[in-house]
Amino acid sequence: MTYEEAKDYLSEISHSGMVFGLETMQQLLARLDNPQEKLQFVHIAGTNGKGSTLAFISTILQCAGYTVGRYASPRVFEYEEFVQINGNNIEREALCRYVKQIKTVIASMEEEGLARPTLFEVETAIGFLYFVEMECDVVVLECGLGGRDDATNVVENVLCNVLTPIGLDHTGILGDTLEEITEAKAGIIKNRAPVCVGRQQKRARLVIEKVCGRVGCPLLLTDDSRLRIYDELEYAQDGAPMIHFDYKYFTDLKIRLIGRYQVDNACLAIEAAKVLDDWGLTVTTEHIKEGLEKAVWHGRFDTISKDPQVIIDGAHNPHGMKQLKQSLEYYFSGKRIFGIMGVLADKAYDEECEMIAPLFEKMFTITPPANPRALEAEKLAQVLKNYHSDVTACEDIETAVKAAFAKAKKDDVIVIFGSLSYIGEAGRAVRKNAGK
Repeated sequence: MTYEEAKDYLSEISHSGMVFGLETMQQLLARLDNPQEKLQFVHIAGTNGKGSTLAFISTILQCAGYTVGRYASPRVFEYEEFVQINGNNIEREALCRYVKQIKTVIASMEEEGLARPTLFEVETAIGFLYFVEMECDVVVLECGLGGRDDATNVVENVLCNVLTPIGLDHTGILGDTLEEITEAKAGIIKNRAPVCVGRQQKRARLVIEKVCGRVGCPLLLTDDSRLRIYDELEYAQDGAPMIHFDYKYFTDLKIRLIGRYQVDNACLAIEAAKVLDDWGLTVTTEHIKEGLEKAVWHGRFDTISKDPQVIIDGAHNPHGMKQLKQSLEYYFSGKRIFGIMGVLADKAYDEECEMIAPLFEKMFTITPPANPRALEAEKLAQVLKNYHSDVTACEDIETAVKAAFAKAKKDDVIVIFGSLSYIGEAGRAVRKNAGK
């Protein structure tokens, strides 16, 4: 099977849409000899910060000398980046082999009258097969949506569960209240594996505590009272800005992910690393410090160009937008900021517009390309005009980037945010316009 044939088949599978529940995934994996049973996992669920926390944990483990698999979504720049080992994407040759194998299995399932697996289920199976073939010591596994009924929740050999901050998101699927959504995401908690929990609203934390007590899992919470963040950014030898902080007895910590909220994700990763060290892996303080400093996660408050500084951020729900707002206010108070925004129609975009619009000198809107759920730029612009006097709808991301560069001066800031689905194309447009 060629790469083009593999992608065509995956595109065909994508029309199956989203189906929740584990039965079809279990049927698929059983016919693939249950590769997940040959692996051990750190399992991550939450609303925001899953990817960044995954990056911190997996890089710490890599610095400790382990072969680490990463499974995360959505992709930002390349399709294959959803499955990585030690930061390297799955090879296309391996992807094609697994798609061919899985295509045969799915055909047999359909002949037996079983449901066709979804694209996410197929991609998760690809990850498991690859991680086994490459003899991963640990897989850091991110839930796609929710937790309890997510396709990743078939795993049993879990060393540590991790819950990042939980907020209202996908309410039509996971529930209408924070308690219902938390219960769904806490569905990954099982088998007495320790649970590391980041900063939570009280109502969410109480649900998590109840679930941990019910299933007998130890609970470890991050401790904001023992966190100190230094006000000034530091700079690495390559010029990358870094946040400097102390947490508990870990001092002189630095991270390249400079969103203010990233410190919370780093603290959560530290708690997970301590658990893993207690449960049989060897993870030292030096491994933690080195892993935090080396970790990268593209598309999250990510500086991709200078003079003017251009930041891309995948804030795509109210909680993420609040974090973006706090970071912009923290780092760029007094500076002119130009915004480029594109969102999906099934998000709480009116609430997001009201929250973020006042920060910007001028705003440009785009329609996220090649996404049936995209909100049209004109409609987003009309909503933003309720909260901002200078908004322009653009026909595409390149037009918006070009217009923002024309307005911004050397010391200004351009922020491209909203759906992660167009961040990769935004990066390419910035590279094309930077330096003109």
